[in-house]
Amino acid sequence: PLTFFADTAGAMQITLADGREALAAVRMLEAPYGQLALVQPMGDVYESWRADVLRSALLIFGFLGLIAFGARAYLREFLQRSDAEEARLGLRQRFDAALARGRCGLWDWDIARGRIYWSRSMYEILGLEQTEEFLSFGDVNDLMHPQDGDLHSMAEMLASSQTNALDHTFRMRNAKGEWLWIRARAEIMRQGAQGNPHLVGIAVDISDQKTLIERTATADMRLRDAIETISEAFVLWDADNRLVMCNSKFQSLHNLPADAAIDRKSTRLNSSHLGISYA
Repeated sequence: PLTFFADTAGAMQITLADGREALAAVRMLEAPYGQLALVQPMGDVYESWRADVLRSALLIFGFLGLIAFGARAYLREFLQRSDAEEARLGLRQRFDAALARGRCGLWDWDIARGRIYWSRSMYEILGLEQTEEFLSFGDVNDLMHPQDGDLHSMAEMLASSQTNALDHTFRMRNAKGEWLWIRARAEIMRQGAQGNPHLVGIAVDISDQKTLIERTATADMRLRDAIETISEAFVLWDADNRLVMCNSKFQSLHNLPADAAIDRKSTRLNSSHLGISYA
């Protein structure tokens, strides 16, 4: 068939005289050259195919090996980051719990960008819900009492390098609309020589202390008023026999100055100086 059909026969599989299988094709040549036959044993055909398959397999397995190695490295890195993130979250939770118990909040004020980071405990102090990680300059300034200064004046003072630290007491409005007394203590910190300045510190809720001071002052004033209304001379000495309190009648009796009855820590007037004895 190959010699008869020649070009139209295409390539055919034949058996050689030695029994090997081969591919053969015949092409007609111009007269008077006859025909040209091409014969290739199947072993040679498969050898080229096997070489291509082996080369492709090596490339595929090499690529899969690289993927597996990269996946293993990524998985190890992911697990390490997960452990580090879990440890960081645990430390942050303990830190926030400690701040919340002490009624303290952590402040990190990025002065250049005008944004402020608050710890979770600061939101809890004010009864606010944390919706974003950072607060804007205006958000925090709106919560401050207008009579206690504002962040603008603080920023100008810090920007002019008049001070590197801040110790300021002011009022802030909580979620219920009540005013809480806050004392903020912070210091300027920079990351590197050209880093943006950050004001980092803590803010403590001192509302209870302020209330106690006001109540003590009110009670002390009422006590002084009550003592002053006594018709007789009244005097109070401490354990060291120093003058603590007296009314105006006692001062007139002994010709004492008006500021004689002051706080015991600064008073050095002793009863022996007045010639007073006790039975």
